[in-house]
Amino acid sequence: MKKSIKWLFYFKHLIQMSTINKIRLTLTSIGIFIAVFLFSVGTIITNSYYTGSLKVISQMEKNTAIITSNLDTQKLKEELSFVKNFTCIDISTLAEKKTILSTKIDESQYLTVMSYVHGISSINHIMPVLTEDGAFIPVKASLLKGRAISQTDIQAAEKVAIIDELTEELLFPGSEGIGKYIELGVGVGDITIASNEAVSPIKLKIIGVVENSYSANLTKLMLKQEISKNSENIFANVSIYCPISTLINLFENDDKSKSYFYQIENSDSYDDFVKKSSTLSEIKNKTGGSLSVTTKEMLLNNLEQDLSNTKTLINMISLLLCIISGISIMSITFFSVKERIPEIGIRKAFGASKLDIAFQFVFEMVIIALIASVLAVLFSVISCVLLENFLTESLYMAFSTEISFDLLILPLFIGVFEAVVCSIIPSLYAAKIKVTDSLRFE
Repeated sequence: MKKSIKWLFYFKHLIQMSTINKIRLTLTSIGIFIAVFLFSVGTIITNSYYTGSLKVISQMEKNTAIITSNLDTQKLKEELSFVKNFTCIDISTLAEKKTILSTKIDESQYLTVMSYVHGISSINHIMPVLTEDGAFIPVKASLLKGRAISQTDIQAAEKVAIIDELTEELLFPGSEGIGKYIELGVGVGDITIASNEAVSPIKLKIIGVVENSYSANLTKLMLKQEISKNSENIFANVSIYCPISTLINLFENDDKSKSYFYQIENSDSYDDFVKKSSTLSEIKNKTGGSLSVTTKEMLLNNLEQDLSNTKTLINMISLLLCIISGISIMSITFFSVKERIPEIGIRKAFGASKLDIAFQFVFEMVIIALIASVLAVLFSVISCVLLENFLTESLYMAFSTEISFDLLILPLFIGVFEAVVCSIIPSLYAAKIKVTDSLRFE
């Protein structure tokens, strides 16, 4: 008989012996399946939650820096002009949100849409978008229809505005917003905001609609959630973009916050800008001025630190479940060794070494673990996809299943590794059983 055929016969025999006891096979498979399933689900959910939380910041454009300062605009720009090939967008945002819609949804629900009004010097590249912690970050402006704000609009202080898809859907359901007007501060729809004085509404003509940012999509889901809960008063925050000169003219006496979005093409120049502007910030803050620098990397690092404790806790729970499962696997393997003492004695009588006996039990556990782990990973992926559909379609919660190749391989490795480690001690015990012990075994 050829050597390859002998090995094939040998492994076939081991596989048959690993499945001959259906009860032991079932108990072992269930133990490994549950451990790997819970570990895989926990890993996928943790990664999805972690990635979803970072998406708010991840939508921020690369090589951009947010500068906020109380210094004179011209002087500040001169001090920050130590790099070449950059775009600087001036942002002036009203401190107080303006009501642009107040209307009935049904007999018991009222919807009020409040808008941040941004005056910008350009929207050809990036626009400010609100994050969950109340900060504005630069996000790519993807124009869907209409046109962008031009320099002519800024020079003439035209009363024009750009909105996103969500704002268009709320203000003009079922129709386009291009060419129509937004009334700021007086309400639109069935209800008009009450006022003791006769105030002429401030109107802005819509000239363009941009694609929803990730933050706007979150707001859309939150609106659906509030409507489904039958909340009496529903509020939504959106953003409107107009020429910065228009904002200054229309709201001359209103409080505004100023910021400057710097977008630098070259990565080395960007790193140099961040380094030098951070140094300038330290100097200004020590001399009574105010200047702060915020980058995508800084925001991500801060968020990762906030999420690290949650991620560590979930990983510890998954590890604890694996340990508990491992103990049960070890107990089942010991039970298998006890019931197969006669078989071990017969194999040793025919010349099987201690290594052969130990390898037999480890190999059996690897086969069982591999099959159980594959099924567990498959079911975990299906479960997470079903969970995503339930959360988004029924509860209107922002959850997106993020599955990578690593997340599929890691649980398989954990399942097989756990089976090998937990079967070593029982296998060594089996290898030490003597032929005479098997003869006395009943």
